[in-house]
Amino acid sequence: MRKRVAWGAGASILLATLVAGCGGGESGPSDEAIQAEIQAVLQAFQKHVDGRPQDEPRFHTDETLYDLMGRTAYRYIKRGFRMRVAASWQVGAGSSARGVGLTLMHMGTPEGAQDVMAMETEGLKDVPGLGPDVSARRGSTMLAFTRGPYYAELADTGEVEGPPALLQDAGQALAEAFAQTKAPAP
Repeated sequence: MRKRVAWGAGASILLATLVAGCGGGESGPSDEAIQAEIQAVLQAFQKHVDGRPQDEPRFHTDETLYDLMGRTAYRYIKRGFRMRVAASWQVGAGSSARGVGLTLMHMGTPEGAQDVMAMETEGLKDVPGLGPDVSARRGSTMLAFTRGPYYAELADTGEVEGPPALLQDAGQALAEAFAQTKAPAP
């Protein structure tokens, strides 16, 4: 008799967990809210950077990340991945214009974003000066930073390495875009 009661209690706990949404469902903002927040950041970035988008932003959720990255997607999903957007920008004008690739990932938590930055930027130098809520690292052709649950990466896509200030200026513009839109609130 006792085994039956224990089984019944276990089944009740499992059912209550699933009904309450604690059985592995996502928490935090909806995909629509994250996408709207990212769109606001991209629009603010447009105002702060001396440049223009070269293509439409490409959004990926955990449902489409495997299509983009294959098995590598698991490295991000296990760290809380919620959404990724990538776009190309032309920064500067005339002969000094450069291509810059922009990738933003909403990782669900600040810890998830920090984990991705540690994974993606191992061996790069810490960079100060992008804001009080921003942790940044720099390589010769990329600048990466986190703000709240976001991991951001800017990459110089030119055939020859551009001036060092290029990515720093673009990173500053992106950090200002986050601050202007208050996305996410620190």
